[in-house]
Amino acid sequence: NGIPLRPTPGTIHPDLPTYPFQGTHHWLTPSASTARGTSGLGTVAASHPLLGTAVELPGTETVVFTGRLSAGAHPWLAGEHPGAARPDLDWLLAELALAAGEQLGLGRLLTLTPQAPLVTPASGSLQIRVTVGEGTGSGARTVSVHSRRSEEVLGLPWICHATGELAVAADRPDWDLEAWPPADATAVPGSELAVGGAPVHAAVRGVWRRGTELFAEIALPDELREEARRFGLHPVPAGALLGLVGVKGVLPEAAPLRRAGVWQEVSLYASGASVLRARISPRPDGSVALAAADATGSPVLSTACLRPEPVPHGVLRATGVAQQDSLFGIEWTETGTRHLTADTGTAWAVVGEDPARARSSLMTAGRYAEAYPDLAALTAAVEAGRAVPDVVVVPFLREAGELSGRELVDAVHATTARALETARAWVTTPAYDRSRLVFLTRGAVAAVTGPDDVSPVDLAVAAVWGLVRSAQSEYPGRFVLVDTDLAKPTWRALDRVVSSAEPQWALRGRTARVPRMTRLAPAGALPALTVGPDSTVLVTGGTGTLGSAVARHLVTEHGVSDLLLTSRQGLDAPGAAALEAELSALGARVRVAACDVTDRDALAALLDGMRIGAVVHTAGAVDDGILPSLTAERLTGVLRPKVDAAVHLYDLVREAGVELFVLYSSAAGIMGGPGQANYAAANTFLDAFAHHVRSRGVPATSIAWGLWAEASRLSGSATRDRQPTALPGTRPLGTGEGLGLFDAAWAAGRGLVVASGLHFAGLADDARSGALPAVMRSLVPVPARRMAQDTPEVKDDLPHRLAAMSAEERETAVTGLVRERAGAVLGHTAPGGVAEDARLKDLGFDSLTALRLRTALVEATGLRLPAGVVFDFETPLDLARHLIEQLLAPAASPLDDNGRSQDEN
Repeated sequence: NGIPLRPTPGTIHPDLPTYPFQGTHHWLTPSASTARGTSGLGTVAASHPLLGTAVELPGTETVVFTGRLSAGAHPWLAGEHPGAARPDLDWLLAELALAAGEQLGLGRLLTLTPQAPLVTPASGSLQIRVTVGEGTGSGARTVSVHSRRSEEVLGLPWICHATGELAVAADRPDWDLEAWPPADATAVPGSELAVGGAPVHAAVRGVWRRGTELFAEIALPDELREEARRFGLHPVPAGALLGLVGVKGVLPEAAPLRRAGVWQEVSLYASGASVLRARISPRPDGSVALAAADATGSPVLSTACLRPEPVPHGVLRATGVAQQDSLFGIEWTETGTRHLTADTGTAWAVVGEDPARARSSLMTAGRYAEAYPDLAALTAAVEAGRAVPDVVVVPFLREAGELSGRELVDAVHATTARALETARAWVTTPAYDRSRLVFLTRGAVAAVTGPDDVSPVDLAVAAVWGLVRSAQSEYPGRFVLVDTDLAKPTWRALDRVVSSAEPQWALRGRTARVPRMTRLAPAGALPALTVGPDSTVLVTGGTGTLGSAVARHLVTEHGVSDLLLTSRQGLDAPGAAALEAELSALGARVRVAACDVTDRDALAALLDGMRIGAVVHTAGAVDDGILPSLTAERLTGVLRPKVDAAVHLYDLVREAGVELFVLYSSAAGIMGGPGQANYAAANTFLDAFAHHVRSRGVPATSIAWGLWAEASRLSGSATRDRQPTALPGTRPLGTGEGLGLFDAAWAAGRGLVVASGLHFAGLADDARSGALPAVMRSLVPVPARRMAQDTPEVKDDLPHRLAAMSAEERETAVTGLVRERAGAVLGHTAPGGVAEDARLKDLGFDSLTALRLRTALVEATGLRLPAGVVFDFETPLDLARHLIEQLLAPAASPLDDNGRSQDEN
């Protein structure tokens, strides 16, 4: 991950790939900065294996030490029991503080107070910052230890783990442990050394007791001894010592989980010990004093006072979730529109039913608009010679009135099918290639004024937003979403916002808002999910990958004792019988039922006589395809497990006083997954429905999930076959990560929570290139500067560069562009992975990867290209020749005299 933070002698030899004939150079070439350590980076090397550099802040006494924690580099960081208290990590915080102080002549830790526990991730690494601050009147200086997930980008949140004070080193103590073991101490049998039901650390070789004091000999395994010489005191033996504090009789009260708590007067007198002779001395106030010596009995460590404290399991889990930085909300951010200008020469049209008199309101606001009964009528008029409008508004402004039950389900299907038909016709009609289609809705988005906003949502239209968000990702610049309250000022604002760079708007009176993902901080301790006595927790899709994972989690983590798992196959589903046996063996009452939850009657019969205390609706279906390929039937098949099932579930459990209603949604509905318009529509309905249910007093949450690493029927495997459908800028979540986010999401007290791993460095690259989705613009800084021109009026765009080349040079340049973009889409790492004469149809393109290549070529060339352009040509060379022809076509109006597009595409 970049330049080593310490000098590395000789040549660096990384592991080679295990497959042959790749033809890629893997040897790293040492740079000049590598040879001279960190000075080439303007920093000073820190002499500690976990701290790489130190940076002084000018004008202050503050020094910041940086480092990285990775279980890959230090396997002991992974721990043996994930989610358990980690004494070794408790000491690590003190070790890092002492290491920083040692380099500044401050070798004594006056005090160190723990904040959030340090939790190491199952994969990846953590960035570490140890900050030694200004001095105090007594000569001490403050110290703090922070961490965050490792990514090479600024702006990610930090977690504070400890704060304290450093001072100059103490004099050598007058005690030793040369007589070993103490003559008057009694050996403690192993049967008396269990801590919380678990045996003591394997590094503990022997334990003796003398009165209330405990003595122990601790030795590192041979494989860690060389590493230990670079630490003040390696965390493994230190953790073994701290673990003994929990032995019965040392502390006045037992606790299932403890952490080190507050440290006072901590000093290290020697470094690199692999063998410790240790003494634990209980104090009257419930704290302990620690002393440790090396194999000769000479002092290594002394701690005047350590006050262990209970640490709830929920606190450890909350910290793990916070370190993921994968929990987000959607905020509708107020933004001005006065800086936006409306083009007075723009032609407008309104198509479809117009119950709210949108055309009349636009004309009152000064914008003339033609009216047509539907898009087909407008297309016919254009073909007959009418000019193509620049902006076409299609109102989805349903008459007011709340729907429920079957009436609501039917309305959602009908409205979304109409939206699909309109969007599909729009992108398949070449005449509209340079026009924008505005979907105008009223109350289709929830919580516009904040998470406490309980204003009603038009559930029948909510799914349209998800469908169009996906269409926006497939066809950038072709669609705009605007939700309005129909107040008079919104019509003047509409004229300005439709031509802006923002694809989605909510207009309320004189206020305009745009959606932005914002970070959510989990609660300090994740709560337990509890339901009333004799209540059952229902998990739909309970035998699938995600459903079975949450079912195990509910039993093992939350102690749920009564589960009903439904799926279409019931016990005949793969792994269902084993899951039932596994959870039953854990003491839970588990029933696995075959039930189609989209069938209200079947669901009602299953739930008859049962009290459902909580619902986790994970069921779903996918049928991916780019917008032109979708049909009403394919839409219905994906809507039913989400829309129909959610409505039926709520209708059947609300009267019984359901205590928690959790819906598994998808981030595709928020970010607009390409090739997933039907799936995005279904999930956006769930987001709105959770808001609706919550406004009725039921704690409901829709969790918009990103990608999970574990293979499932919905998302496929975590290998390359899945990448075309992966949301841009996301990273797969491990099962443990996802389940932690599940608890943080339903406990957040919001109707909608986005739980998705994000690759922030990639998003930062997208921000610099202008490809960052608008909804993510608040998560990474977006550069405002443009690249300066060296000479006036230089035409450096692709057509002008090609015009200055010979025909042969043009073919070479554009063919290289096509090959590079095709290889990137297909996952080839080598620059020449796609040959210029390769048959494009044989390279493995499907409709989604073809769409991604089209988008990449559009970004590179500025041309309008069809979604399946890759299938229209034999080889990359043939496609390149077509692009050259289009790029060098004589400048002309894109429309002929009849308003038809001159571009075949």
